[in-house]
Amino acid sequence: MKEQKFHPVLIFGTRASGKTTLLKEFIKYYYDKHNIKDTREWIMNLSSEKDRGIHTIRDKVTDFCKSAHSKPNSLRFIVIDDVVDLATQDEIYNSIFSKDTLWTFARTVFYDRHPEVLEKQKNQLMSFTHQIMDFNTGEKFDSFPLYSKPLINGASSLGKSIRQVYNSRLQLQLPLLTEKDKMYGVPHIDAHHSFEYKIGVYYVNQVDGDTVLFKQTNKNCTPEDIKNGKLDIDMTIPPKKGRLIIFDGDIYHSVGKPKTDMRCIVNYNFNFNE
Repeated sequence: MKEQKFHPVLIFGTRASGKTTLLKEFIKYYYDKHNIKDTREWIMNLSSEKDRGIHTIRDKVTDFCKSAHSKPNSLRFIVIDDVVDLATQDEIYNSIFSKDTLWTFARTVFYDRHPEVLEKQKNQLMSFTHQIMDFNTGEKFDSFPLYSKPLINGASSLGKSIRQVYNSRLQLQLPLLTEKDKMYGVPHIDAHHSFEYKIGVYYVNQVDGDTVLFKQTNKNCTPEDIKNGKLDIDMTIPPKKGRLIIFDGDIYHSVGKPKTDMRCIVNYNFNFNE
């Protein structure tokens, strides 16, 4: 195995499909290879039967993430499944695809200061957007209770609250992939703020078209790297209805191109209260 950093991994499947066995074997291999004897500070075991409820997240998971984050070479992003209940998931879906939602055709669905990157985006995306709110226009996030619920619930499950949402919009990609197309669009960051921020992605429907996270950030990536396709994929996360992912806003990421159906997300640029 090539020497590299260990990043978070999401393993999912039906009951008794071998998830735990696979994970145990991988952990054993990894720690044997690196001669790590005491794994207690790096591994957290939770039981789906015993460790349920908001107190588990607030008391156990939050403390673990804080301690692990202080370790060198650590990297974290967050995936929360069923961040809202099934009824709310359906309500969000039905609201978005009602006749009252006005969609705007977009050659690009994100912002970038580099003209050559923007031009490349125009040739690779067939998207529509619907602006939910923009902080610069004086709109408040809590004025949109249905679309704000996934992010608010996600923050609450982590023992946090939302300080500010700077931008939120719906994004819809159509399944127009051809054999000549790449499987994902141009790597990008959502906005060039003068401050650190988080990105939240809530998946409205379950479809192909993964979210692709790259190892490069705004601090170590150039327009030439993007133009020449020199970014390294760190992780791909499949869309699942009701799933919310949160990651740092300076991480370059990309929109996976759907092949079977339209791909719809709610996008948030925001910060937590610390």
